[in-house]
Amino acid sequence: MNIFADYHHGDLYYSLHLLFEKRLGHNLFRPIGMEWLHERYWKIGDPYPGNVTAMQYLSTVGYEGEFPANAEYYVEDDVYHTYQHSQDFYHKAITFETFKKMNFDVIISSIPAHDEAYANLLKKYQPQAKHISQMGNVWTRNHVKNVMCSFPQSRINVQPDQNVVFYNQEFDLNLFKHVPPSDTKRITSFVHLLPKPELFYKYKMALNNFEFKAYGVSTPDGCLSSHPDIANAMINSMFGWHVKPGGDGYGHLFHDWLACGRPIITNLSDYKHYSNLLIPRETCINLEANTFERNIEIIKECSEPSVHKRMCETTYKVFKENVNFNSDAEKVRAFLEVLK
Repeated sequence: MNIFADYHHGDLYYSLHLLFEKRLGHNLFRPIGMEWLHERYWKIGDPYPGNVTAMQYLSTVGYEGEFPANAEYYVEDDVYHTYQHSQDFYHKAITFETFKKMNFDVIISSIPAHDEAYANLLKKYQPQAKHISQMGNVWTRNHVKNVMCSFPQSRINVQPDQNVVFYNQEFDLNLFKHVPPSDTKRITSFVHLLPKPELFYKYKMALNNFEFKAYGVSTPDGCLSSHPDIANAMINSMFGWHVKPGGDGYGHLFHDWLACGRPIITNLSDYKHYSNLLIPRETCINLEANTFERNIEIIKECSEPSVHKRMCETTYKVFKENVNFNSDAEKVRAFLEVLK
C-alpha cells in the first residue's frame, strides 16, 4: 500500500513511519519541492509571512535557516531520501510531479488546513485513494470520513458517521525506557519557550539543592538535537518539569517521561484528558493542589530515595498498562480494511 502524508512535526511523522512502514509493511511518502506551495497543497506556512516556513520544509536548494528538513538527502528513482537526524531515519519524499505519476491508496492530512486541501488533491489526482485525517489535538474537528485519533477516546471530537480508530503515536521504547533511578536531584523541562518561566525560577530558587535544566527552543539550556540525547537526559532526571498551559494533544514529551518511568511536575488542569496517567503523588506532583510552600515540601518528600523509586516504578507501570503499540497497530490494520 502506498500512503502519502503531510509533514510538519518530526515526532508525529516518525510515529507514522514506525506504524505504517515498520509494523504494517506499507510505503510512506511525504511532499518535497516548492511546487506543493505554489499549487496550494501545502498550507503549513499560511499563518507566517513570506515563504520561509515552506522553504524550511520543502526546499532542496540550500535553505540556510533553522531546522532545514532537507539538509541531507539523496535521490533514487525520483524519490528524495531525506535524513531526519533527531530519530536517525530517512523519509521518502516526492515532488508534486512525481506524486501525480504515482498511484496512492491512502492520503493523510494531519493539520486542519490540509483536510480540505488534501480532499481536493485526492479528488483531482488520486480519485482511487482514501482520505484519512490524523487528529492529534483535543480541539480538532473535521468532516473527513476516516479519522486516526491519537488522544484519549472521546466522541466529542468526532462525528457519528466517521470511521474512527483511537491509537497512540509510537516512539522508540529502546531509547525511552525505564531505568532504575539514581539519587541525582535534577528537575528537567523539555517544553519549548519554557511556559511560565517565573514559576520555573521560583521553584528553582527554593529548591537550591536541585539542579534545574530547561531544554528546547528559546530556553536557557538550548535544544538537544537527537532523541538519544533527550532520552538520556530524562533517564538522568529525578522529575520532569512539564508545565504547559493548555496541555498537549497526544504529547510526545509527556509520554516519553512516563515511558522512562519518571514522574512529572505539572498542573493537572491542563491534562484532564489524561487523568488515567497522571495520579498525584504516584506518577506526578500537581502544583495546583497545594500552596507553593507545601509543594516544596512534597517535592522534597518525593525525592527521598525509597519514595522516588516507588513513584518511578508506578509511573512506568501505569504507562505500560495504558499504552500498547502492538495492539494499536492491529487496531489501525483493521481500520485500514474498512476505509470509507
